[in-house]
Amino acid sequence: MILVMCAETVRNKMALEVVQIPKKVIGRGFGPRPRVPVTDALFWRAALEHQMPRYAFALLPFLLILWARPDLALFVSQAPIAMFIAIHIVEVRVLSVADPDKRKALIDPARADQILDTLGHRAQRELTRVAAARQMREGQIHLVVEQSELYRVPPFTVVSVQEQGTPNLIVDLTPKERARIAESLFDEAVSEDDLLLVSLSRQTPVHDFPLDVRTISAHARLAAMKTAQAPILDGAAAPA
Repeated sequence: MILVMCAETVRNKMALEVVQIPKKVIGRGFGPRPRVPVTDALFWRAALEHQMPRYAFALLPFLLILWARPDLALFVSQAPIAMFIAIHIVEVRVLSVADPDKRKALIDPARADQILDTLGHRAQRELTRVAAARQMREGQIHLVVEQSELYRVPPFTVVSVQEQGTPNLIVDLTPKERARIAESLFDEAVSEDDLLLVSLSRQTPVHDFPLDVRTISAHARLAAMKTAQAPILDGAAAPA
């Protein structure tokens, strides 16, 4: 599940405060809260990044026991060690891969390099479009892709375009730009799940793809502006 982060898509503005690039936002404070309805799956996936919902899930068997057998309430209340073990199993065994060797074995290193190279090409293409639309001539912009480190649940990916030398750092993208980025970064060849394996195996949840605006050619600017003005017809295109 992808959240393209900017002022229009995040409820808590503190998540947009970036001191340096790249900034890790998942797991820091309350993290980014998507501006979506409570019924949206993205809302609940983002909520899962907080410990309390995960602890509640781990302690669900105890709650079911209390519901089915109220007479065992005293026994359940006096079993804090069992509750701690339940939370530990869910956090360490189910929702994460704690063993470094198991992390490294999640994906072949050559495949991991291929995934990052492909995403790098796609990031360059999208950053070129953003820079061309704003007629940027100098400076550096970054496409920052961060993933939750939770395993065995749908991936949660936060994407943002960050510009060095500006007060806010995180660029306010248009709805069309956000849609293009969300649709073009991942496909069947390189999916969110693929990147998650890379993130876990290399213990690098934040991936920074920079672009020096001065390296964008006039031809690339013209092509990017034409593409930005075209309607979104289908999914992501092949990497440039």
